Amino acid sequence: MKKIFLYITLLFLFGCNKLNIISDVNFNKETRPNVLIISIDDLKDWVGFLNGYEGKVHTPNIDKLASQGVA
Repeated sequence: MKKIFLYITLLFLFGCNKLNIISDVNFNKETRPNVLIISIDDLKDWVGFLNGYEGKVHTPNIDKLASQGVA
């Protein structure tokens, strides 16, 4: 009884390992672009990377994101 349980367990673990390798190979074939969409409600158009309001509102993180991507 112990040997049968051992064989079934080993077969199950080997099968799970093979499925994991197959899914990794298929996943690496497809390359998808990194896309980040930021949606902000009630943000005035003069705040942020547009340099509005005579530069009184400083947003370095928004400016950095805008300089590295498409805004």
